[in-house]
Amino acid sequence: MTSYPVNIAKVVNPHNNDLDDIHQALRLLIDEEIPLQRRIAECSQRIFGLSKATVQELVGFYSRGKYPLRNKNTNCGLRFFGYDVRVK
Repeated sequence: MTSYPVNIAKVVNPHNNDLDDIHQALRLLIDEEIPLQRRIAECSQRIFGLSKATVQELVGFYSRGKYPLRNKNTNCGLRFFGYDVRVK
């Protein structure tokens, strides 16, 4: 999650995202009653400027023992070995 300052500014800009909306999206992200792919997709859609790769990394940091750290490079490697790692 070593994002460029311009990307961080997009997420934390109050004109783009309300703090309450960010809190709700992050609460959704850790709700294990909802399938993981749906949580990732919804969280990245609700928070302007937050990419799916960043959301995947947040999931990995939050649930280290359950989910591996994932990003675009990891996904490319997994696809090379035949895994379907698309996030819809």
